[in-house]
Amino acid sequence: MRGKRKQISRKLRFFLDALLTLILLLAVFTAVSSTMTYREDTRFRRAEKADLAGPSKIIDRIDVAEEWTNVGYDRMLIGDDGEEILFYVYGKASAGSGVLWRREKTDGILLTPLYNVSEISNSARRRDAILPLFLFADDPQAVRAEVQIRLSDTFKLDLTQVRGKAGEEEDFREDFFLFRIPMPVSRGSTQALLLQELADTNRDYSGSAEFPAVIRLYDGGGNLLETRDYTIRSRSAG
Repeated sequence: MRGKRKQISRKLRFFLDALLTLILLLAVFTAVSSTMTYREDTRFRRAEKADLAGPSKIIDRIDVAEEWTNVGYDRMLIGDDGEEILFYVYGKASAGSGVLWRREKTDGILLTPLYNVSEISNSARRRDAILPLFLFADDPQAVRAEVQIRLSDTFKLDLTQVRGKAGEEEDFREDFFLFRIPMPVSRGSTQALLLQELADTNRDYSGSAEFPAVIRLYDGGGNLLETRDYTIRSRSAG
């Protein structure tokens, strides 16, 4: 073997050594990633059992982006059991268990902001902060969604997003629609306060505010599948 190795040029030996190193690094990375996924799934399933929920299908795993509004976690798993959407959130640096938060669908649809957003209007945050808004729709043909939310008589949100295939947008997801609502620069403005009330509909301690919305779902050919009048409200308000 030493003789055969000497017959190989230095450039080729360097290439083979680099290739072997890359393969070993990929094997180590795959093993570490698999271990982390297994531990994450185990924590999620334990939380489900403790809350007498599921078992659900894990439809996404999300690292909380820096520009997302303030939350006390940086990792989120999303499960779908058919009737409910389960948000499991935790801090990656924390050894403790996470929090499982459940939201029920209404006739196959759930429209809700990010879970447990802290004070938007007063706390320190990035100037480019956004409030994520999730739309889960059971209809597999729905690949584009238009959502209009009336926060007040003078403040309405018009949002459009797609799902179901690879896209370039950072918040593009395969199994649900993820909208980005830009936060006003002025934290004490009327718009910021209204967006805080919207965010409060998906918190442990939620307000009683309700916001009417219109959801339109389209198929891949641009054909309208459904128009739904929807009300965004807290879990306690049903």
